[in-house]
Amino acid sequence: MRYFIIILALLASFGARADWLGNPEAVGIHVATKHYPYDKFKNEVNPGAYVRTDKGYIFGTYVNSEYTQSAYFGKRFWEWGPLSAQGMLVTGYKDHAILPVIVPSLKVASLGGFNVSISGIPKVGPINGMLHLSFELEIK
Repeated sequence: MRYFIIILALLASFGARADWLGNPEAVGIHVATKHYPYDKFKNEVNPGAYVRTDKGYIFGTYVNSEYTQSAYFGKRFWEWGPLSAQGMLVTGYKDHAILPVIVPSLKVASLGGFNVSISGIPKVGPINGMLHLSFELEIK
């Protein structure tokens, strides 16, 4: 809940001295994650919300695979058609105070500003790989 309040405060700040972030361009919800290799102890239902700005910044929160709340901030640094990649700093994992990640995404469906995306992170060392489903509404 506290991260939701932080997100609302950040949204409110767009009108006051947050020019470097840009303006909200899209809002989205996090839905579910498939981890690989499969781990029965990982949470695969990951509700959350995010905001993406017209300058490529993205921030949000979700219930992570360890059943705790995560918050993140990042920037989209590459986009080509339905493909994109963003670099992010994520909190909320027990073994990593702040976890840097690069997240490639594929927009698999789009209709009237409503988008369905699949994002993925490969398995790296002890960190499981994942595929993630999100829904986004463009508000520009």
